[in-house]
Amino acid sequence: MEVASAASGEGTVFRQGEWIMKTKNHLPAFLLRKVIIGLIVIFLATLLVSALMHSASHQPRESEQMSYFEWVQGLVSLDFFSTEFVVKTSRTLILTLGSLVVSLLLALPLGILSARKRDSRPLRFVTGLADLVCSTPVFVTGYLFILVGIKLFEQNFAVVGSERSSLAIFIMFLTLGLSNGTVSEIMRHAREETIRISDQGYITAVVARGVNFKRHFAKSLLVPLLNIVSSRMVYLLSGAVVVESVFTWEGIGKWSWDSALAGDYPVVMSITFVMVLFVLLVRLGNNLVASYVDLRRR
Repeated sequence: MEVASAASGEGTVFRQGEWIMKTKNHLPAFLLRKVIIGLIVIFLATLLVSALMHSASHQPRESEQMSYFEWVQGLVSLDFFSTEFVVKTSRTLILTLGSLVVSLLLALPLGILSARKRDSRPLRFVTGLADLVCSTPVFVTGYLFILVGIKLFEQNFAVVGSERSSLAIFIMFLTLGLSNGTVSEIMRHAREETIRISDQGYITAVVARGVNFKRHFAKSLLVPLLNIVSSRMVYLLSGAVVVESVFTWEGIGKWSWDSALAGDYPVVMSITFVMVLFVLLVRLGNNLVASYVDLRRR
């Protein structure tokens, strides 16, 4: 038994070393390919937004603020990234990442518990209620939370600036996570993956060999969870436009909407570039982490 355990440990170390060597050899080519694809995606996305901005403009061509190539020149020289731009971008990232953390803290325990206790009626009711709330439009959910805050806590969650409490910020995170279906999506996938992993025949053998089941389970759940998180970032960023408008949160979501209505070409284009770049970086990080965690890719 000890010989088999030692051989298994040596095999694991060998596979990890083999993966590290393979990663070192293929990582530059992988990153280069992702950079090229990312540049193409950024070019197409910004070009499409530029065309839409120009087509929606009622002004003559010669009176427009700038062309696409003039904006690219300003982007390369970092002319558009003012202090206001950095502050509003950071506020939107706080809103987006905060809602993601709140969604994970709510959805993961509920998804795992509903899989382990499949006959529990209270858990079924809670998951059904979460699905119902997640199907409600964000502006409806946001105004309901504001109304509840006024009635129960004697506080308006849609206040501006430094008057906003930590509870109001948490409600904003919760509204964005619920109304964009992030909570429901993570909960459903966590439940399905928990059932799939628990029903596998090799689980009994893994536990009998002395492997830590919780660690093995967390490792198996991490890859699909990363895929969900990276895919939901687009929806969270798009939902931030409405949430920031409802709660008067001065981020780039609300700023992009106001700038689009005003025809402010440089602001809309720069916000589009930052959003696309952020999503691409999140997906790149997902690919790198998943390639290391997933045993099938080693």
